[in-house]
Amino acid sequence: MAQDFGGKWTEQKLACLDNYLAAYKMVMKNQPFKLLYIDAFAGTGYRKEEVEDVKAFLKGSVPRALAHHFDRYIFIEKDQDKFQQLEDVCMKSSGLNIQMFNEDANDRIPKICDEIDWKEFRAVFFLDPFAMELKWDTLIAIAKTCAIDLWLLFPAMAVNRFLFKKGEQIPDGFKTKLNNLFGIDDWEKSFYQPNPQLSLFNGNSELEKTANFEEIKQFYLERLQKIFAGVASNPLQLKNSTGSTMFYLYFAVSNKGTGRKIALRIAQHILKGV
Repeated sequence: MAQDFGGKWTEQKLACLDNYLAAYKMVMKNQPFKLLYIDAFAGTGYRKEEVEDVKAFLKGSVPRALAHHFDRYIFIEKDQDKFQQLEDVCMKSSGLNIQMFNEDANDRIPKICDEIDWKEFRAVFFLDPFAMELKWDTLIAIAKTCAIDLWLLFPAMAVNRFLFKKGEQIPDGFKTKLNNLFGIDDWEKSFYQPNPQLSLFNGNSELEKTANFEEIKQFYLERLQKIFAGVASNPLQLKNSTGSTMFYLYFAVSNKGTGRKIALRIAQHILKGV
């Protein structure tokens, strides 16, 4: 069974990835590197949606990436059932060099980044967590390779829900999630401001949430800029059928060489055109 998740915004993010993979293969065809594609939180390989009461099975990121024929593929999926379905999809692509891991992406990714010979390989990485599973240390490991172009889905709606309003105490579990996601524990300074009216009544300096989606987007963009050589300045806002912001799709490049500008130019053009 495919995953019951997606919509127009899902097709938008996959179109960005698909278009970039095509451009990447073209740019890199005369370079002396082997090309690697990595997909963490890979899912089943397919997604399912209702189209006029008919269940349509649409290609997810995995089949689309396999169609571009990279030299090597690595897929990571923690859920056992999804992993087994993913294996079935990959088995149909005989002749391709595919490696699969049934484990937590945050545990496996740093190992992959350490084990790959980056003098030999260059890579495109697609990070598509369903919610807030991704940890900042995982991104640091990717950035340190200086050889990976990253497409990253950021859970804007989930973050916004975790940021409570009007001085309400954020549960420790929520704070831990946000600390892991942002890589710092003083993010509250960017999302809250003292409320003079509340402070006047109780004598304490009460904080009120002031951040909106645009400010959350910009905050994460600036966080990525601290560890990556380049980050596309126009992450794509992805909305559901009711117009609510669900995610932002970011592009970051870890390569500090001349290819950085080319990668950013291509990615920004793709993001602008969706």
